[in-house]
Amino acid sequence: MIRFNKFSILAIAALGFVLVSCDKDDAPGDTFDTSGTFTQNDQMGRPAVNTVFNGSADKNTFNVTTPSAMGAIFAPKFLNNLVALDAAIKANDPTYVQYSTNALGN
Repeated sequence: MIRFNKFSILAIAALGFVLVSCDKDDAPGDTFDTSGTFTQNDQMGRPAVNTVFNGSADKNTFNVTTPSAMGAIFAPKFLNNLVALDAAIKANDPTYVQYSTNALGN
């Protein structure tokens, strides 16, 4: 005679549930319409960059700019803001080591 403990019964019940619930005939549950035209409204992965380095006039421009075009448009402005921030920190903290080059030597 086969003896079952509580764990064995639970394992058999879980396996039975998994095998019964796996079904390839189920229709997808979503009805999301992808046939329209969509526009980009925000750079969600870069909100802090937009908040810190852009003034109010450029925030919307930054949000709708294609990421591949951002460097040419915003890099000079961001660099100027970083250099100004670096100088301001140095002025308030004499122990601060001021910016000289980045990791690429630029």
